[in-house]
Amino acid sequence: PEALGVNMKQKRAPTSGGIQTIFAGEANMDVQRRVAEARAPFPEEQSPESPAFDISAEATECGMPLRPRWEFGMTPEHLHWRENKAFQQWLEGVRATFRERGGYLPVFEMNLQVWRQLWRVLERAEVVVIVVDVRAPLIHLPPALYLHVSQHLRKPMVVVLSKVDLVPGSVAKKWAAWLTHLPGVLKVVPFSSKEGKDGSSSSSYGAANVVQCCHEAHEEFAQTHPGLTAARHSRRQELAIKHEEARRRDKVASDKERVFAGYAKPSFSAEIAALQQEESGLVAATAAGRLLIGLVGQPNVGKSSLLNAIFGRKMVSVKETPGHTKILQTMVLDDQTALYDSPGVVFPRIDITREAQVVAGLIPFAQVREPFSAVRWLASCAQPALPDLLKLKPLKSLQRELVELPADDPRFFEVEDGAPPPWSPFSLCHMYAQVRGLKRGNQTDELQAGMEILRKNLECKVPWWTSPPEFALEVPEMGEGGAGEEEHCQDESGWVDVSDDGWDEEEDEEGRMEEMPVVELEEDNDPFDDKKLFAGLKPLA
Repeated sequence: PEALGVNMKQKRAPTSGGIQTIFAGEANMDVQRRVAEARAPFPEEQSPESPAFDISAEATECGMPLRPRWEFGMTPEHLHWRENKAFQQWLEGVRATFRERGGYLPVFEMNLQVWRQLWRVLERAEVVVIVVDVRAPLIHLPPALYLHVSQHLRKPMVVVLSKVDLVPGSVAKKWAAWLTHLPGVLKVVPFSSKEGKDGSSSSSYGAANVVQCCHEAHEEFAQTHPGLTAARHSRRQELAIKHEEARRRDKVASDKERVFAGYAKPSFSAEIAALQQEESGLVAATAAGRLLIGLVGQPNVGKSSLLNAIFGRKMVSVKETPGHTKILQTMVLDDQTALYDSPGVVFPRIDITREAQVVAGLIPFAQVREPFSAVRWLASCAQPALPDLLKLKPLKSLQRELVELPADDPRFFEVEDGAPPPWSPFSLCHMYAQVRGLKRGNQTDELQAGMEILRKNLECKVPWWTSPPEFALEVPEMGEGGAGEEEHCQDESGWVDVSDDGWDEEEDEEGRMEEMPVVELEEDNDPFDDKKLFAGLKPLA
């Protein structure tokens, strides 16, 4: 459990230095089965298997862990214990769901620390920006995340179609039209980090339009949901006052305990208190005047590139490795806008195969154990055909060790009459290895050839894309207002209830006394106070 960020005995959440992406291992029998299927030919008419965007209760319950409910005055240790317990229960539920379905666990984030970063961003943000790869938006738009933001948190969403320079404009327009019909998605903005010949973004909408659309979405949401917006603003102000009062009470109590114990002299005077109160009020007013935008998305969709384009400088590093961004980052753009950047999180999906995750860049390249299944998926949506793109010559005759063409296949008799045999993932990798001169000993190295093809895809050198579904998704509309809005906002629906069975409050109190800082009188350990995020932050020039 400790490897998953779960430690029931730990008093406080680990620091950001210990956060890393964790995926479950893959069974050897699954790898061997996919390798054996590598010689099966491609179908006559290839088309990628588009995700069903399953919004059923079964899919959404196992699609995302929910943060446990907390009450005002709860200690950080108690909240940390609840989060650990809720996450363990969710993991058990995901395993049970896939055992009942007869399948294996999909690739998804299994580190509680990474999910914690996502929870914080979604709760603090006023507008949620979901960044998706335009080549396969439904792979990068988890139904559980969409429903959590639109139906539970009830916050406006903006979908950014990144990497639009990799697909024709007609494909991006079709996806934008399809996503716009999803209830809760107020804006769909195309974006590309590539520059045109004139130095401008190759997309018709640049990074500045993303921020502008977020402000427009927030205003539109406030007009259509005035009761919810007013209740949420009022609640934010009330919590800010409660947090400040609680922080000062804890500060005074902590100073008294240290003085009576003979550790240090009190540093809390009436003059300092007045000065801190004035400074805190200024910080709160500055924070309240900014629109808080949360950037979320799965790994390798271009969130970091979008942030760098918005600020016009390198704010975060960009790598091809999925999950490079590890922790929540708060950045102030100007007096009107602040952004939260969250780490890329892979959601468990029952409607997406592992090979689709590999091609979409959700799985680190180093963890791909066999390339043939992913090459098959890539060949189904490559434009032009993958053999033509790689400039490979077809086989002259059927070779059983490369292509296993069954006798009931309509193409079998055509091949018998002299037609070139169809391609298979193994034969494609075999021919590519011959062209590239890839060998292991005296044998052609198909495995290395397949990995090179996937590397080309990771470097965006293989054009491919998917098409929007022909059906219209039926999702219940968000409430338009009414008596229930304020209550809904107060509850922050979407949290999960966790019992306190097993929680030792006395041990918590003892642990707090043992871990109480001795000299750092100005330390502030309030994990719920959002105002401290903006203390000392200034708009970047």
